[in-house]
Parts: sequence; C-alpha cells; structure tokens
Amino acid sequence: MFGIPLGTLAASTIGWRGTFWSLSGLSILVAILLALTCPSLARPERVRIAEQLRILRDPFFVGRNPLGATLLTVAILALGMIAVPAPAGSTIGLLLGMAVWGIANAALYPICQVRVMKSAVHAQALAGTLNVAMANAGIGPSAIFGGLALRHFGLWSLGCVAAAIAVLAMATVPIVARLGRGAGR
Repeated sequence: MFGIPLGTLAASTIGWRGTFWSLSGLSILVAILLALTCPSLARPERVRIAEQLRILRDPFFVGRNPLGATLLTVAILALGMIAVPAPAGSTIGLLLGMAVWGIANAALYPICQVRVMKSAVHAQALAGTLNVAMANAGIGPSAIFGGLALRHFGLWSLGCVAAAIAVLAMATVPIVARLGRGAGR
C-alpha cells in the first residue's frame, strides 16, 4: 500500500538509481540482521528433483484445504474491490474500501501458500515456487485488463473489473474441490 508512493517520493528525491541503491543497502542490512537473529535449523532431508516434479502430475496439488478460507477471502476481496469506486468522493469510505481490498489481498498469499504446502509435502520447495510464480504471472494479465477497463470505461470501472476477476476465481473453487474428491482426497 505504501510501496508505490514511497518509491515515487524516493525516486523524485534521490533518482531511480538512488532508490535502487537504497533498497539494495536495506536488503543487505535485513539479510545481516536475519543471519544474526534467526535460529539455526536442521537441514531437511534432500529430495531428488524427479520426486519433486511428481507434483506436476497431481492435478489437485493446489486444491487441498483450506479451500473454504480461499473462497471466503476472495469473496471479501471482491467486495472490497467493488466498494472502492462507490465512495470515491468520501475519503473515509475510500480508505475503508481500500483497507478491505488490501487486507484480503494480503491474506490470500499465506492462505494459498499453506494450501499448496499441505498438498505437496514431498515437494514443498517446488510447490511454493510454482505458487509464487503463478501469482506473479497473474499480475501481467491483470494489468492488461485494468488498462483496457481504464481506457474504455474510466477509473470507476477498475474495482468492478477486478471484482469480476475475483468472482471468476471463486467459481473455480468448487471445480478444484471436485478434482480433489475425484482424486480420493
């Protein structure tokens, strides 16, 4: 929520190169602090790549519990998205809509990550990587749809288009649940 405004402020103050150098320095500082403060953990047993790739043959690896939590969170996300354009004249209403949207969006990442990790216990590293990759892959088409909505229908339409995409995502939850039942899960 604050990343883009702070990045814009930093870029206008110290330039884009200065912004990236600052982020690099901050990242190094965080890495050092993590190395100094995090406990050492036992190294997990090594799993062969062929064993990890087995999850790609399992059509249900992204659909274990908590599907209900995913459905509820996406529904809240859609409500937040559709609520944003309505109170645009009211600062408090706009902030409330944006807060609901932001909280639900942020909640989806760990919910999906837990769901994926529970379903692919034998290849969690690959499953987690695929989960993040698919989330990032969704950003591109979302930007395209948002740009088209903005061009053809105006700023007010962005929340509606985003909510429509969220409703389409909700429609896939029963399909994923059915796949899981068919796979005996």
